[in-house]
Amino acid sequence: MGYSREVLECILAITNLVYDSQVLSPDPALHYRRVTEVERRLRLYQRGEGEMGTGQEDGRDFEEPVVTRLYQMAALIYLTRIGHEDSTEFQSTFHTAAVNNGLALLARVDVREVPWPLFVIGCEAATDVQRKQVLQLLSADSVDADEPTPRRLMEAFWIQDDLDTTRELTYVKKMSGVISALPSLPSFG
Repeated sequence: MGYSREVLECILAITNLVYDSQVLSPDPALHYRRVTEVERRLRLYQRGEGEMGTGQEDGRDFEEPVVTRLYQMAALIYLTRIGHEDSTEFQSTFHTAAVNNGLALLARVDVREVPWPLFVIGCEAATDVQRKQVLQLLSADSVDADEPTPRRLMEAFWIQDDLDTTRELTYVKKMSGVISALPSLPSFG
């Protein structure tokens, strides 16, 4: 599958940033610098992807660049949400474009092969149209009733997001609330 080492290293760095911010309570300036550095690396990688071409040959999609792009986009969305949560600029420009682009890319792959990008991008679906798109991407036939599915997790996140009209809960708290309510951790691998 088309997993870029650089993108996976950035996802690991993001995981460490979340852990550090929740458990170690680092200096806010240091945390911001670390978020900015990982974001810079992801954006540099994004520009490199664009220079490589469209990912098409003879009208067919190459799945590997799409998969890599999905992980990179999901990582950027997640990082931006944990690092710039109070930014209205993020909400109005980056967020809308990233979700729409992510949904378009998800439509080009088998979503069972990209559970983490599906979950991150799907949770960001804020409108009924976007949420319907996400639900259409999911196949009911591929769902194991005993395993927490991305659909159940996303629906739980949407409910929390819709109920939090005053935006008192942070993104990390919403994610933690959704995932910690499960009897077992979901497999995003």
